[in-house]
Amino acid sequence: MDPALTQPLPDEQTAPHGRRPVVDSKPPVRVVPRPAPRPVPSPPPSPSPPFSAWSVIVGSRLLLLIVGFLAAAAPQAPYTRRLIYQPGLLLHGAAGRWLDPWTNWDGQWYLRIARLGYERVAATAFFPLYPLLVRTFAAASGHAYVVVAIVSALACYAAAMYLLYRLVVMDFGPRVATTTVALASLFPVSFFYQATYSESVFLLTTVACVFFARRGQWAPAGVAGFLAALTRNTGLLVVLPMALLYLQQRGWRVRRVDAHVVWLALAPAGLAVWMLYLSRRFGNALAFSRAEIHWHRHLTAPWATVARGVRAGISGFTTVVHQGVSSPMISSRGHLVIPVALPNALALLALLLAALVLALTARRLGLPYAAYGVAALVAPLFYPTEHQPLYSMPRFVLVIFPVFIGLAVLTRRLTATRVALLAASTLLLVLLTAMFVRFEFVA
Repeated sequence: MDPALTQPLPDEQTAPHGRRPVVDSKPPVRVVPRPAPRPVPSPPPSPSPPFSAWSVIVGSRLLLLIVGFLAAAAPQAPYTRRLIYQPGLLLHGAAGRWLDPWTNWDGQWYLRIARLGYERVAATAFFPLYPLLVRTFAAASGHAYVVVAIVSALACYAAAMYLLYRLVVMDFGPRVATTTVALASLFPVSFFYQATYSESVFLLTTVACVFFARRGQWAPAGVAGFLAALTRNTGLLVVLPMALLYLQQRGWRVRRVDAHVVWLALAPAGLAVWMLYLSRRFGNALAFSRAEIHWHRHLTAPWATVARGVRAGISGFTTVVHQGVSSPMISSRGHLVIPVALPNALALLALLLAALVLALTARRLGLPYAAYGVAALVAPLFYPTEHQPLYSMPRFVLVIFPVFIGLAVLTRRLTATRVALLAASTLLLVLLTAMFVRFEFVA
């Protein structure tokens, strides 16, 4: 026999005393490769607005400036002359004829706060970001409060439209994005975008928050949410689309939550900062809520507000048809008597339009946009006034951008309908702008 055949194999050991060799039966160690880290998704493409969109953005503002200049030559409504709280801030000469008409109604409150701060509780109903912005730049420009307030509003409006286009184009394409910008710019009360109001600032902060959240850029989204909560009491609602977009991008799996979730807390932090200031200044962290008493608002169930709003709106339509837009139908705000027939009719129309659009397009808009739109529409219904249950509803709808996205989606293939809608909206915008600059109440 060949001696090589009697040698033990390399993996065998010869046992003592002639026993059988012991074979090492330990299985080989399996090396499991570590999973590669999940790649961070790159932000979706988001082109800038084309010339057609910019022409609407710029052209609508120029149109309203001209309308305001011409309409301001007419006498102001006699029942509102006393509402000019800050006559020392108004301009004179040509500049005054162009710019002073855009400071009416609540715009006077924002100018007062920018100049004097929060000297009384009633002012706390107006959140601080916009007046703080005006105060900061006015100090650097020789205290030209009116000029700074209007320029700031216009700049924020342009930035909001820029981001709104880039947000919409990611999901719905350039046609819907351009239509969305046009609908928002020509909405019948879009003159508030260039008045001394916080509408343009609020729209910018909320659109920016959702835009950055949609792209998965959570740090700037959180900062924008923080600023939105400092601009209006409904700014806190941006947490809803932020959270839904965050979970959506993680496949709706809670176990995929990571450290970026902390940025969602910045929106509540903005409200907390405002409440901390109020607590130290007035001894009441909820002073902004109690201040609503000065505007005769009171807590009510939303469905009761809607029922009362429908009755007031129908009555307002009837009065306008028989007596005109400046009809003296009823009204009282403290010691002041103003017509509310047209405002009630417009408020009901705005509510019905927004509700219908959101109902028809909720699935196509997606859960984040639809949920935010519904929440932002319902929130004002909790605090109606006696004679105007849907008080300022057109202004609230003006900054609910999912409504304009939905309306653009509905009219995507209906060219004639879209053109007619924009034409009618523009005509009503011109009429209401002319009324507003003459210090008549419209929303």
